[in-house]
Amino acid sequence: MPNKDFVIDVMDQLISRFIQPARLKIEAGENVAPQQLRHLANLSVVLLKSLGKLSDNTVTTIGKLNTTHLERLGALYNIALETGLPGQDHTEISSIRNLLERKRNAILMIEESPQALENMDEVSRSDRDVVMNAVQRMGWSLSFASQALKNDREVALAAVNQYGWALGFASQEMRNDQFVVMSAVQNAGLAFQFASPDLRKNIDIAMAAVRQNPTALVLMSQELQRDPAIRALVFNRPQ
Repeated sequence: MPNKDFVIDVMDQLISRFIQPARLKIEAGENVAPQQLRHLANLSVVLLKSLGKLSDNTVTTIGKLNTTHLERLGALYNIALETGLPGQDHTEISSIRNLLERKRNAILMIEESPQALENMDEVSRSDRDVVMNAVQRMGWSLSFASQALKNDREVALAAVNQYGWALGFASQEMRNDQFVVMSAVQNAGLAFQFASPDLRKNIDIAMAAVRQNPTALVLMSQELQRDPAIRALVFNRPQ
């Protein structure tokens, strides 16, 4: 079974080399041989069905595709429909198309109101592109993401960069990720409290936290509170 990246690469080639030129000809009033259109439709069906079978869960596969991929899939779907499909293919491709439309609608809702993620179903809250759109606009919406996406480094980073306190909604693994935690405390020093026990001992993270918010000192161990470098950051700040 081909992997997702291979299928998407073939899909891009198909659209740029064959489908788009054919569409431009049609729009210009030129004739395109029915046999050529049918051949494009057959290729489209193969690719769409391959994407649907890349994992045991089509929803999971669709969830890994971004909006650009959705547009390309839409082009394949349309060319397939325009030339007619056997009943079985039509049913299968239509179900994939419904998932694509569902994803696109979810993204549009997020763009209008990031907190809409709270009221979405598990499918949308498990969709990486939907959740990424939400946390980039409102970091605390990470709290509504699936457990798998709370453990996704890029998603967690996007969330804490937008809202440092979102670290509290990330997975334990992300709270033990030095880069994620550093990004969080640089955004909100008091997010230090959500770091893993190991990272709460990290001098660099501690310094970044008090640099952003001196009050973070109270969250630290006595050893860190006595550290000269940290005390200098807290008590020798410019007035």
